[in-house]
Amino acid sequence: MPALTKNKKNCLVKVIGYDNKGKKVGSDKSDSPFTIEVVKLTSPNGDGEPLVSDTLVDITWKANQTKSDVTKVVLSYTTNGGTTWKPIETLSGDTYPPDPYSRPWTVPEVGASPKNKCKVKVVLKDASGKVVGSDTSEAFFTINPAPSP
Repeated sequence: MPALTKNKKNCLVKVIGYDNKGKKVGSDKSDSPFTIEVVKLTSPNGDGEPLVSDTLVDITWKANQTKSDVTKVVLSYTTNGGTTWKPIETLSGDTYPPDPYSRPWTVPEVGASPKNKCKVKVVLKDASGKVVGSDTSEAFFTINPAPSP
């Protein structure tokens, strides 16, 4: 697969066969579109799991080959459908080879009412700060207030 700068949806593959004289003898293409992923956020992914404020959950993601080395990973979240994103953490250091990753996150306070339009985002950046991949939760999840003591 080619190294891409972002996830690409609706990809197709086409194969053309030629004989030893260079004459086309057949061709075929994918039966349905597929996605090539640079990075895939795997949790929390909006799979109906409600989260509770002040609890610890793991943010997990998988990174594949990127156009340039990843030296920074920016994690953020939204409680309003993506209108605004709040920082969780920025991880930086050497390079991050393709691999599954996990980072603990203390779910934030949401006040007295649940927040239903929550997502997490992971952004991969190279040494110059250029985004080389990003993904968000597939669907919204809910953050419920912490129970009263």
